[in-house]
Amino acid sequence: MNNQAQEAREALGARLRGFRKDAGFASGRAFAVATGWAESKVSRLENGKQNPSEDDIRVWCIKTERQEHIEDLIATVRHIDELWLEWRRQL
Repeated sequence: MNNQAQEAREALGARLRGFRKDAGFASGRAFAVATGWAESKVSRLENGKQNPSEDDIRVWCIKTERQEHIEDLIATVRHIDELWLEWRRQL
């Protein structure tokens, strides 16, 4: 993956981690239990190893009471997807 897309994905993960911590979830494990997700999924999303889906963003924002950020974060995910596709086209 190109650097721009990876940096954007890592920045998104850091933002999600901040939302989680601000909402009182001290660990990814606690957040995983609250969402019904695997702990590894939370880790991959927060560390920029995996792109969240639009549904993941909705769940994350609802669980952290940050619903006002849903549209912005979905736009960010779509932008990262576009960067990835453009990089693949260039290859």
